[in-house]
Amino acid sequence: MVGYIIEAQNKYSLGHEQGGKRPYLVVYESNDYILGFAFTTKAKILYSSHQNIKVNGRSDIMTIDQLQIINKNDFTLPPSNPLPYYEYREIIEIFLNQIIVDNTYDRNKINCPNFCDIIYFIHNIPKIRNINEWLVLSSNYFNAHSGKCFIIPNDSLDFNYLHSIDWKARQVLIHKKLLYTNNDILNYQETIRKLMIGTKLK
Repeated sequence: MVGYIIEAQNKYSLGHEQGGKRPYLVVYESNDYILGFAFTTKAKILYSSHQNIKVNGRSDIMTIDQLQIINKNDFTLPPSNPLPYYEYREIIEIFLNQIIVDNTYDRNKINCPNFCDIIYFIHNIPKIRNINEWLVLSSNYFNAHSGKCFIIPNDSLDFNYLHSIDWKARQVLIHKKLLYTNNDILNYQETIRKLMIGTKLK
């Protein structure tokens, strides 16, 4: 089940990753963890790379740059009612169109992960600590100006582990770059869309 909000805490956050107890919008659920976009009541910096989202009926802001892996043992309150489907679908499309792209490049920001770079670091989440190489799926411009990047395991390309990290706080090593085409980007977007929504939009 996706599109509902739970209260939880990311115990493995570093840097600017949301770490306190807060609501999350669930976009994927496995037997033992969820992927969720964090909500925050703190004043958010206005980024040139993307726009975070105001959800109808809520006073806080949903941060689409903060997609996190949350263990189900760390839920603190039962799930609340799901968002209306049209609103949830719109959030996913905004995320895909703003972040899982490579149509912007900041030539002044060369020392940061780029789209389709392979990065190396040791994750502190026990479930994925044995995964050392990650593929970056967010644009150079987003990565440079937000200080975060979106990643999936490079070996398996398992989109069920798609999440964002503060790449500065985690001191990632940029390994090498994969070649890709515009069709690859569309395929990445469609895979994520199916994961989070379950169907292709008409």
